[in-house]
Amino acid sequence: MKRNVWLLVAIFCLAIGSTPVQADGPVFLTEENPPFNHMYAGTISGIATDVLLRMTAIAHTPLKREEIQILPWARGYQRLQNSPNVILYSMARTSNREGLFQWIGPIMKVKGVLIARKKDGIRINNLISDTQHRVIGTIRESASEHILLSKGVSTHSLQRLHDIKLNVQKLMSGRVDMVAMTETTFWYYVKELKYDPELFKIVHILMESSFYYGVSSDMNPTLVDRLQKALDQITASGERDRIISHYQ
Repeated sequence: MKRNVWLLVAIFCLAIGSTPVQADGPVFLTEENPPFNHMYAGTISGIATDVLLRMTAIAHTPLKREEIQILPWARGYQRLQNSPNVILYSMARTSNREGLFQWIGPIMKVKGVLIARKKDGIRINNLISDTQHRVIGTIRESASEHILLSKGVSTHSLQRLHDIKLNVQKLMSGRVDMVAMTETTFWYYVKELKYDPELFKIVHILMESSFYYGVSSDMNPTLVDRLQKALDQITASGERDRIISHYQ
């Protein structure tokens, strides 16, 4: 009997030891979406990343670059919805997302657009009918994709990917007719890939919004407020604008 008791104790201790320990602080998630957040020279960089690191320093919530996780956007968005204590960036604050999360921001203004090659002669007068026989490259669960679907564009018209850069390459090669993304990110990749910007044009504006840090609904509001005040301080001092200018 005594031997059985010790065996149960040993099993219990092993179970405790094998249980993952949850971090005390927030989990910070992002995606590859330059110039806002991206890998550069083996480290996570970008406007929103640099702003975030200054915010956490001011708010006495220490954060190292290597502690930020880069995930495909759809996976990060799912974690934000379903896991506690998560901060995901950079995230457009749209009406359909508004009540789902807490928000820290704004980081900067952004414009979600449809972009096509000029030589294809694409015009968008009616979003539904003019995209019906077209293929649009989107990022899964992105704000631009959400807007297209909310306006009645068929899922059959969407080629849903996890890689923004690949979408730009597919547009260049004619494998998609249009791409839906932020204007800033598109032109960043055009420059990186050494494409001629004169080959492309914006054919439709999907949204004019701002990027924010999306925060789990259950996160301690005191911490959220502290981070917001830190961002407000960076913005008022002009430091945020200096960070943005560094990437332009």
